[in-house]
Amino acid sequence: MKILFANIPYIKIHNGQIYTGPNAGSRWPWSAPGNSFHGYAPFPFWLAWAANYVKSHGFDVELYDGVALQHNSIQRVKKALEEIKPDVIFYDVSTPTYEINNEIASWAKDYFDCVNVFCGPHMKVYAEKCILDEHVDHCVIGEYDIPALDICRDPKKAKKIYTYEHLTNIDTLPNGDNFLPLRPYEYIANYYDPSMNTPRIQLTVCTSRGCPFKCTYRHLDLVFLYAKNLF
Repeated sequence: MKILFANIPYIKIHNGQIYTGPNAGSRWPWSAPGNSFHGYAPFPFWLAWAANYVKSHGFDVELYDGVALQHNSIQRVKKALEEIKPDVIFYDVSTPTYEINNEIASWAKDYFDCVNVFCGPHMKVYAEKCILDEHVDHCVIGEYDIPALDICRDPKKAKKIYTYEHLTNIDTLPNGDNFLPLRPYEYIANYYDPSMNTPRIQLTVCTSRGCPFKCTYRHLDLVFLYAKNLF
């Protein structure tokens, strides 16, 4: 069984202009004109932690980060997933990136007949709604290490919605190794936060599980439009 933890890049077309931006790993996903992701690729810790946890239990796991790879078209994202041929896909879904994640998940269900699992901040409010879609098999509210392993062990017996089922030990993996995130070393140099003002190569280290990114911010476009209407 091939397990994929996917950071689907934030891509949208508005008035014929392509907009790109981050998804998982960002405090608040945003997009701006251009197809280069603006040199910004935050590391998706929550995906990577869960990926390493599942991998430590003997599963064939891969982490796909379309933001770090600068996959700036839906076709390129689909091609990458076709090359992996996953049986189970975990998506980190924020409110601004819901539509693109949902589009990819719907396509993947038809193309691979895979198990689709929606995780991330959007689920805190919308899990009950998302699970009604035929192409969504499971939703996870909160950290998704334990739910991910449970789903991979037996998708047919797994819960439809997991709610705050968290690890009690975040120091070590079952084999005694340090609990570190799974890092895609083949493109590790692509991760970069320009606001840090440090030279490349930049390695992001998280010293605590910290904030689980439960924000559900909408597009900044809507904020600007609202402000414009006020004046």
